[in-house]
Amino acid sequence: MRQQTKGIQFRLPVRSQMFRNEGPQGFLLRLAESNLLSPRELKLGGISLDFETLHQHGLIPDKSLDPGLYDHIQEMCRLWTNEPRVWNMQHARFCPHCLKVDGHWRVEWELNFYDVCHHHGVWLIDQCTSCGEKLSWHRTEVMRCQCGSILTAEFTTGAPESIVKMANVMSSKIRHQQAPETLVALKDTNIEQTQRLIRYLGNYMSQASGKNPLKMRNAGDLKQSWPVTSLAAEVLNDWPRAFHDSLNKIEKSQRSDGRPSFNQVFGHAYHYVFKALKEAPFNELRRQFELCAYSNEMHH
Repeated sequence: MRQQTKGIQFRLPVRSQMFRNEGPQGFLLRLAESNLLSPRELKLGGISLDFETLHQHGLIPDKSLDPGLYDHIQEMCRLWTNEPRVWNMQHARFCPHCLKVDGHWRVEWELNFYDVCHHHGVWLIDQCTSCGEKLSWHRTEVMRCQCGSILTAEFTTGAPESIVKMANVMSSKIRHQQAPETLVALKDTNIEQTQRLIRYLGNYMSQASGKNPLKMRNAGDLKQSWPVTSLAAEVLNDWPRAFHDSLNKIEKSQRSDGRPSFNQVFGHAYHYVFKALKEAPFNELRRQFELCAYSNEMHH
């Protein structure tokens, strides 16, 4: 390796290319490891998830030879730059079964709210049982924890079918594939919009109105995200009945003191549905919200 002065890019002895189902952070970690570098050293050398930078270092295939992989890398770089909230940059998550087969980090594992492996129907792992620490993106080996433990030896537990279906939809969206089962409310959303809807449903349906359902701390921590994704998956899998039932339960809980109007109870929710979730792919959500609002106003 030839490194010149700080800020000037260096030449990589091993020029690994991203796999078509590999995530951006996993790719950079594997690239660093194959060159006997740490991710931090790779970054200091000028290597980042930038399409032109990767192209200059010979890390992108010729489009005519592998158009699918070329497009995948281009899309990963675009999302990395333009939609940073899509990615879980807090903690690394993985499925031991898939990791054992692939030997690299799948792109789905790097998404916020992708909490289960839709192939094996198990919860992802983000904490090492040997050292008890959350798995870091700053470790030096793909297949090992920062403590040295082999990640494929981790045990898994089964996940509910509803969240497995939702994870399958998320996988199809990040790979731009058609999902075998498309949940109605997610039919037209892209991956970022899908995550926004999951965050909204999983947060708002579990707490009183007045909170900000689109803000969530530590979404990258599985302990924080699984209650949100589990509830969102239940609502999405039994749409729209479960959505209406959840709104009605929230309304009843708010009517203990007097009889406030539906708008008073759901004022904040209405704001987020029609302002923060105003794009066309959320039409179904807004339609069902209005139907529920109309039904409740007729009964009160």
